[in-house]
Amino acid sequence: MHPQLAAALAAIPPPETEHEALQTAMARGLMTGYHHRWIAEAWTVEAVEHEFHIPLFNPRTKRRSAVYTHAGKFDGTVSRHQEPYLLEHKTCREEIGPGSPYWTRLSIDTQISGYLLASWYLGRRITGVLYDVIRKPEIRPKHLSLKETALVKTRGLYCDRRLSQEALQQFSLSEDFRETPQMFEARLIQDTLARPDWYFGRQLVTRLATELATYAQELWQTMQDLHAAISSGDQRRNDKACFAFHRPCEYLGLCAGHDHPSRSHWRQLPTVHPELEDPTCGPTTLTHSRISTFATCRRKHYYRYGLGITRWHVPEPLAFGSLLHQALAAWWRTPGTSGQRQALPAGGGVEPRKASAQPHSLACRAGLGQDESGRHGAVSRVSDDQE
Repeated sequence: MHPQLAAALAAIPPPETEHEALQTAMARGLMTGYHHRWIAEAWTVEAVEHEFHIPLFNPRTKRRSAVYTHAGKFDGTVSRHQEPYLLEHKTCREEIGPGSPYWTRLSIDTQISGYLLASWYLGRRITGVLYDVIRKPEIRPKHLSLKETALVKTRGLYCDRRLSQEALQQFSLSEDFRETPQMFEARLIQDTLARPDWYFGRQLVTRLATELATYAQELWQTMQDLHAAISSGDQRRNDKACFAFHRPCEYLGLCAGHDHPSRSHWRQLPTVHPELEDPTCGPTTLTHSRISTFATCRRKHYYRYGLGITRWHVPEPLAFGSLLHQALAAWWRTPGTSGQRQALPAGGGVEPRKASAQPHSLACRAGLGQDESGRHGAVSRVSDDQE
């Protein structure tokens, strides 16, 4: 196995429950497809997952905020032809083909602007962001027909992949002949190889200096609005955000008066920003997540960053996103082999292939990636996340 793919799969921890087994299979299948999709693109990897914590400045007066700071975590820094780019990974369930609104939105994406602005403050004018998107599968484990079941038992193969004895035994003992997690992983891999542009997309996103100056002013204004809201106790609710990301807000019961923070299912977060390792990031630190929460709903911001409470141990979309992020970090961190996509040393003699600045064309083949119709094969959509 290629060392990068081996490292990525090894970074995904073994599941402890049946539900986790499906999530793990999904992450492994997507990472295998991701590896085959992008292995030919050569990038120099300078850093993977590094944090920043910087002051906030008024862009007009150049004066530093006496209270607030700005922090975040870069997924990585890479370069091509000596042009540096930040690396940003996302998962989504939306269409990511050419002309999709998903890519249009990136022209005003505040996280991109904020991270590029931070890199400039840190003394390096990054060219742009390599925006790397993985679309979550719509297929789910299906029930096999009698003919398919007989073939699997006879050959020990499924979707051109050899099954382990454990997976074969698990499948043979099942009453409804439903795909095991390993079988589902094999079918997902087959689908990602057949339809790589349905699952994976990339764009190089840049910002003009004037655009970053505009965002710097917006960031300063957001900081002032947030400070004013905290000082005045402004906790206005936004009912249009109660079902953002296709699921109920975790604080909906509190807002509606049906729940109370003192109940046992609410827990205190260990830190204000558990996604960051810097212990100095606290209540006066602004991150992209915090800014987005405040812009979405001030009451939600109060519960999350004021009271610091959450109902979830780890929300399912975040748990799945965490699996992929661990695997992606390992994939990018691991050197490749000669002749394949590799973290090239500075001045290396391998000429990187030019990557398109537009998402690759969508290549769909009829019948691929679709579960059997009817009760046993209905396609189940996954919840959206932008982690």
